[in-house]
Amino acid sequence: MDKNNPEMGEHYLIQLAEFFRVAISHNKQFAATLQEELSVCKNYLEMQQIRFGAAMDWELVVENTEQLKGHINVPIIFCTAYNDYAIEAFKVNGIEYILKPFSKESLEKAISKFENLKKLLADDIVHQYEAAMKALSTYQLKDNGTHIKYRDRFLPISFDKIALFYLENEINHLYTHSGKIYSIPENLEELERQVSTTFFRVNRQFLVNRNAIRDATEHFPRKLKVNLKFPFSKDIIVSKEKKSPLLEWLVIANE
Repeated sequence: MDKNNPEMGEHYLIQLAEFFRVAISHNKQFAATLQEELSVCKNYLEMQQIRFGAAMDWELVVENTEQLKGHINVPIIFCTAYNDYAIEAFKVNGIEYILKPFSKESLEKAISKFENLKKLLADDIVHQYEAAMKALSTYQLKDNGTHIKYRDRFLPISFDKIALFYLENEINHLYTHSGKIYSIPENLEELERQVSTTFFRVNRQFLVNRNAIRDATEHFPRKLKVNLKFPFSKDIIVSKEKKSPLLEWLVIANE
């Protein structure tokens, strides 16, 4: 590198800083995109050309540039002439540590190792997802329900028997499908956390069971009115902010 050229020295330092920045970020990754890796290679070769000048000439050729537009991931494989950092390399998610001289066989072996790890991890994720969905399904089906106040006692009632919860005169009530009304100790915020997705918090006063809804109609201005399957003395109005979420919920519930 020409020590009498300060601009070249500044450019080298910028390239070196970028190289270290990318290297540090890759330390936390299992793989990187092909485009990222080609950018690192180009950066590194430009630094070497600054160091060695005319003694080094290079050209980076990509046969299929369309691949760069996608998200093709490649494993992070350390290729070096030094064995001092092998343990550290695996601590930072390196797939393989290849010492010079490199060979086609050593690279193929490293990539094969990466493909096997991907398959194992993918299978594990599938099992975790299935276990989580099963647990969620079990939780929702369990449906412990709440308690109703009857005279001086609190009696249990399951959520599937409840048409809606509502707040009136600062007292929380539940209304059953059979038309009975009970006061309850929980507030609507607590109940919203307990119930399954078959209930929807329509507004501050109402938490309604999907099975109790006949339909929803337009209500001026840009609101909805929820119509129940049974006579109910109070209007249940949905604000314009909750209009879209409610309609989406009704569609999902019908699927």
